[in-house]
Amino acid sequence: MTVGALSRGVLIATVVAMASCAHSADEPDRSPDPEPTHENRSLDNIAADVAGMAETYGPVTTGTIVLVRVGDQFKVITSGRSDKAHRTPMSADQTFPIASITKPMTAVVVLQLVAEGRLALDEPVQPWLPELADVRPPMTVEQLLSHRSGLPDATNADVMRLGFGTEAHLREAAADGLDFRPGTDGSYDNLGYAALGLLVERVLDRPLSAVFQDRIFDAAAMTTASLGGDPDVVGYVNNRDSTPMLGLDLFPAAGSVVASAGDIDAFLQSLWAGRLIDTDSLAQMRRGRGAVGFWWDDYGLGLAQAHFPCGDAFGHGGRISGFTNETWTLTSEERSVVVMVNDDLNDSVAHILVQEALCD
Repeated sequence: MTVGALSRGVLIATVVAMASCAHSADEPDRSPDPEPTHENRSLDNIAADVAGMAETYGPVTTGTIVLVRVGDQFKVITSGRSDKAHRTPMSADQTFPIASITKPMTAVVVLQLVAEGRLALDEPVQPWLPELADVRPPMTVEQLLSHRSGLPDATNADVMRLGFGTEAHLREAAADGLDFRPGTDGSYDNLGYAALGLLVERVLDRPLSAVFQDRIFDAAAMTTASLGGDPDVVGYVNNRDSTPMLGLDLFPAAGSVVASAGDIDAFLQSLWAGRLIDTDSLAQMRRGRGAVGFWWDDYGLGLAQAHFPCGDAFGHGGRISGFTNETWTLTSEERSVVVMVNDDLNDSVAHILVQEALCD
């Protein structure tokens, strides 16, 4: 291309640009707005999409509560019914048995005791739990918190035979032998967290319910939470009320908190903000010690880690007869979600709603 041709091209481009500017001064720009990205989608838009998804799955979920948080704002979406018999609509502040979402709360209490010098993560638990005195090698506080103790999980048959008392289950586990040498593997078990609850009661010489009230519920401004209270919502298994089968007296520290979606969010926001434990303790909770089962990629101290299409997140799930719960927070802490469904076997729906809230 010659110099003359280049000059003519520049001139034409300049004229076109000037004409475009003159045109835009007279008329509004009608070009379409750019498609919002994951980073700049508004809470209203995300909540609307989640609400649509919840309605889509309404026929198989009975009722749903989804709390979606973006930054310092959140919305609660409800759908379906909290009670089929009375046709009661689901409402945002109703309480669910949150099952294993209790475990991060138990882990926080234990880490508070570590920070206070009453426990150490690497100390053997046998002095506090003589029911495990014959277990060799001794298991540590950290191994119980990370599901790497080797303790077996209790079965329904074990409960029928031994009842709900944690001590009897620990004695039998010690007599029968561990599933693996402590620290060499990981396997999710409720008995390990039951043991931690018993340990906390013995260290503080207080009932676990009182400990949770002071150190978790009041500290995190969880206004409706309780340990083993009565939920507002009815759960369903095969279309039948499962609430009489909850058994919240079994292994309280592993899964007996009853709370609203707002309570779970309040707990997590207090945790991430350092109001319950310090930064180093939170880093310990988040640091993975290895997979323990389920669909999670890793597990720390009371917190699981999982990968979603938009990034990694920390959280936990909770399943109990007639209820399905999930809560996850992206590692950036910019988005989080709580999903509660009062129907059994709704893992897939809960995961879809979590992903919609985090990654839409």
